[in-house]
Parts: sequence; C-alpha cells; structure tokens
Amino acid sequence: MKRGLVIALSLLVWSAVGVAADKSEMKESVTTLETLTGLSKIELNQAKASYFLALPLSQRIAPSHRILHLDFVNSVSLLKNRSQMAVLMNGIVISQVMFDPKSPHVLADIPIPSEYMTTGYNNVEFRVVQHYTEGCEDPTSPELWTQINGEKSYFKFDYDYQPQYYTLANLDHLFDKRLPGYGVTIVSAAKEFDDEHLQWGSLIAQGVALRLEYIMPNFKLAEAKALPED
Repeated sequence: MKRGLVIALSLLVWSAVGVAADKSEMKESVTTLETLTGLSKIELNQAKASYFLALPLSQRIAPSHRILHLDFVNSVSLLKNRSQMAVLMNGIVISQVMFDPKSPHVLADIPIPSEYMTTGYNNVEFRVVQHYTEGCEDPTSPELWTQINGEKSYFKFDYDYQPQYYTLANLDHLFDKRLPGYGVTIVSAAKEFDDEHLQWGSLIAQGVALRLEYIMPNFKLAEAKALPED
C-alpha cells in the first residue's frame, strides 16, 4: 500500500511538471501596485522622496513583454524644469518623467528591459525630486507632493512557461508563490479512496499551501489513465 501511495505522489509531481512544461498560447499577467504594496495610493512628499516595492518573478515563467503603467498626479506648484520622477529597476534607471504643473495628471507606459530583471524579487524604486522655486525653499513644504494611484498603476507581463522538468528536490520552484496564477491537480491511481488516501492527499495539499504561503491554490482531483500502447 505504501508503495502505491508513493507512486501516487510521484504522479502528482509528474503531472504538475508536465503542465508547466507544455507550450501553450501566450498568457497575460496584470498586477496592480496596490496588490504588491497594500496601498491604494503612494505619497511622495518633500523635495526628495523615494518609495520601494518588491516585484516577484518566478523561475518557471519567461516574460516576453514587460510594461509598467503609471497613473499619478503631481502638485500644480512644482517647477517643470526642476521636478521629475525617476523609475529604477534593481538600481538601474529605466525611465524619467518630467512634472508639468499645467498637466498634473500623468499616464505613462514604461517598457522594462529584460536584462534588468532577475528571478526572485526585483527591487523597484520611484524616486522624485520636487521644487517650487528657483531660489531658497522649504524642502518640507506641503506644496511638494506627488501621488501614485495604486489601484490604476500596474505591471503587465506577457509570458509563457519555461520548458523545464523538476524533481522532488525542486519543489520550491515547482510550487512557487511568485507565479501569476496557480492551480494544482492531484493525480491518483486509485479509483476509490479510503482513509489512507485521504490522509496523503491532505498532506500533499498542506505541503503545497505551506510553500505558497499567502496564495490560495485551486486544487483538483484526477484519476490516472494508462498511456496508449504503441
């Protein structure tokens, strides 16, 4: 019986690997800044200010088109030639946006070069320099502000899965909380289930959930089928 359960567990892993490795049509992932930060608005105040967030990228996906869409409003008191926002990815500037007091609401689509992103968590920084006069000024003046809309600003990726096969030693990459979406199919060779099957199934579900931490996976149960003979 134990050997049968081990085989069932192997089928689970093999099934998940096979789905990940299959080539399919390009997928799209849209993640708002609010989802990443928990903030519906990001405030950048005073003469100099920065905000950092972590952008996850799973080893299992290969993004082919990366865009940061920004929706923000700056103070109408800012000087156009001395106020700007720089966007950095892992310490590298990928874009600069000048503030215009006559057009304070800004919508910007910023391409993200692939060479500036790495597997894991990428450090994204929004850095502003804000001035309201050419002369002496109060760097803490309430006139110096920019507000990023966390609900309407987002990262959009077109991606496909990497054609890789995983072993039991690679479970942290197979069940990766940095993936844009998650579904898990538990495959069993048994047609009827007893208490021991249910115990192993619950342990598998708990193991996946522990690796995904805060993500709720979509679990499905499937029956293993014999491969057609040649």
